[in-house]
Amino acid sequence: MGMTGSGEEVVDDPYNFALPQAPPGIRLATIPLDILNRPLVPSPTGQLPSHWPVSSVRPIGPSHWPDMEHSIHRQLKSLYVSDSDRHEVTVDGYRIDAVDGERLIEIQYGSLGAIRNKIRRLLCSHDVLVVKPLAQRKQLLKRDVPAGPVVSTRKSPKKQTLWNLFDDLVYFVDVFPHPRLELEVLMTLQEEYRLPAEKKRRVCRGYVVEDRLLAEVTGRAMLRTVEDLLAMLPDSIRPRGRIEPFSTAELATAAGISQPLARKVAYCLRRCGVARVVGKQGNAMLYELDERP
Repeated sequence: MGMTGSGEEVVDDPYNFALPQAPPGIRLATIPLDILNRPLVPSPTGQLPSHWPVSSVRPIGPSHWPDMEHSIHRQLKSLYVSDSDRHEVTVDGYRIDAVDGERLIEIQYGSLGAIRNKIRRLLCSHDVLVVKPLAQRKQLLKRDVPAGPVVSTRKSPKKQTLWNLFDDLVYFVDVFPHPRLELEVLMTLQEEYRLPAEKKRRVCRGYVVEDRLLAEVTGRAMLRTVEDLLAMLPDSIRPRGRIEPFSTAELATAAGISQPLARKVAYCLRRCGVARVVGKQGNAMLYELDERP
């Protein structure tokens, strides 16, 4: 436990990240991390931190960057490694987002499948942390011209939870888990600035994203092993000594997610070797979890 220069109390980070203090304009996370009503990964102190300060990078307004990097990507790099000289470093022929000592850090807002081969090769000789931000809530701000005034604001109806990790993990299970790999999921509040799409472009959604900003980190979960994935399952699916198989419909109901997403969860568990298909009930596959201590 410590104090900021303004006298505010700061909770120590049990993961021992060297996190600088958040400057004016960036909020501190105040929402507990118990996203799924249970901590996913115990920290060295036995519990996850209840608060996590957001990046010390100065608040950056939406703008056009030569490399088309969104502000949230830059903010997250500074969150993990404050020294900008350690950003965008070339290692083994690959451009790495940040390097923290001997550990390589990749921030992946897009699909994990896009960096699958890169991470697989890097793991041969490096420890790698992949950071996957999810948007728990997103504020949509519309502009008519780049860097112009905001003409309308609304909240996105889409809200991601930790379960949405599996939307991407299905393309990453041939890499995760790995002894040298850590996958950290960040639950975030974001601001997304949009511009009207040019008429000559074939963009069915009618807009292009000008920039995304990180407003707050509300939670984090570190995944290292298949046991961390099993810990996410509802108690009704993984009671000790359970012998009855379960369907993805049962998993969807117990977890409060859609059945298509539950199928992705089951697929990942099967590919990771902790679940297997044991039969069918009508057209539905039945799964059974491997016994683990």
